[in-house]
Amino acid sequence: WDQAAPRYEEQLTLTWAEVEDRLRFPIVLPATSNTNKSTKFSALIQAEKKSPTGRLKTIQVGAHVISATEFRNRLNLNSTQLTWTADPERVTFYTRGYGHGVGLCQYGAEGQAKAGKSHEEIIKYYYQGVEIRQIGH
Repeated sequence: WDQAAPRYEEQLTLTWAEVEDRLRFPIVLPATSNTNKSTKFSALIQAEKKSPTGRLKTIQVGAHVISATEFRNRLNLNSTQLTWTADPERVTFYTRGYGHGVGLCQYGAEGQAKAGKSHEEIIKYYYQGVEIRQIGH
């Protein structure tokens, strides 16, 4: 159901100068011998650490390591669930999902409700291991 979300998959292409401007630091091409030019540019941005759900936690850009959330915010990307391709002129980012990736997806919950799932089933799908009970009586 999440795929029905208006911003489920998007891409953004930026020049390297735009990436540097948004990140607010210079990106230096690594001095790697025996590597062709296109490989060098694709290596400028590296996934450093990932969460158990596959979202990026930290990213290495040139010599800098930055949190994926800060990277996402500075580049105005939809999600930290992202990949990219690069060439000497530009880099294209591909995002999946929109938001922080923690918690309930409104489109997924709506789809489950329309499919007949109860509120308890929906909550337990997104927040596994929770117990729902009445309080205050």
